[in-house]
Amino acid sequence: MSTNINLPVLLAQLPHLAKLTSAEQTRPDTQAAFSQRLAREEEKRRQESVEEVEKQDRPKAVGDEKRKDHRRDQRMRERERKADEEKEDAPAPSKSPWSGNIINRKI
Repeated sequence: MSTNINLPVLLAQLPHLAKLTSAEQTRPDTQAAFSQRLAREEEKRRQESVEEVEKQDRPKAVGDEKRKDHRRDQRMRERERKADEEKEDAPAPSKSPWSGNIINRKI
């Protein structure tokens, strides 16, 4: 004897099946087993995963900061020295337009 299943009959039964399924899933022992299984899966995933380390550009040596400060100081001194040389090389502005000029005129 085979039974013929109609789609409308099956769809009409779905709300009743949902109630039974939710009642079965909300039982305390079912919840505990489910949470234990999730915890085991999470622990297994953590053990299989590799911990990532933040990548650094390069390791810092002990004297790096001192060397950087020293180089910066050297560059500043060179800039100051170049600025002083440019000031010395530039002609000093005269107070009078005639000062330092020889005038060849007969009076």
